[in-house]
Amino acid sequence: MITEVEAGRGVALALPMLKLVAGKRLLYRPLTGTSEVAAVDVARATKGNVTPAGEKFCEVLRQTSIQMNKSGLRGY
Repeated sequence: MITEVEAGRGVALALPMLKLVAGKRLLYRPLTGTSEVAAVDVARATKGNVTPAGEKFCEVLRQTSIQMNKSGLRGY
């Protein structure tokens, strides 16, 4: 999604944590007039049969969570 938006193919509604992943590659504008909060859960295999891409994805999530905690953003 980041690449598609960055290439000018559209816009996306995204959670604030995406800003931490994409950095300065995209311009973010907060939605106004709402107090709704969304939570995202991730499930993964428990037997260790996760693909290398899945492992990388989980690592990115861990690092994002750490950054969110450091910056004071709400995480669940």
